Amino acid sequence: DKHRTRAALKKAGLPTPANFLIKQCSDLKAAAEAVGFPAVLKPVSGAASLGVKKVLSFEELESSYREVAEELGGLVVSSGALTKATNGIKGVNASSVVDLTVLLE
Repeated sequence: DKHRTRAALKKAGLPTPANFLIKQCSDLKAAAEAVGFPAVLKPVSGAASLGVKKVLSFEELESSYREVAEELGGLVVSSGALTKATNGIKGVNASSVVDLTVLLE
């Protein structure tokens, strides 16, 4: 969980980038004000590049958030990894086992 990691690093006195946890679309304005631009939008869970977007403005943040939310909504867990659901790949709907919240930093 990237958000919890950032909080633990900050608590330990280590430098961390400004970040904001986005749980819903209504959080976007506060996230933009707290972090500024340029910024990176990324899922709090996972280690691959799925759902990671660089954003340069509030308008890009809004459109990228919608894209990322849609992309994350189509993920499944297959063989222990997050992957896009396709006709050939079956798995467990990711939202039932992984936190699909996103972080702006």
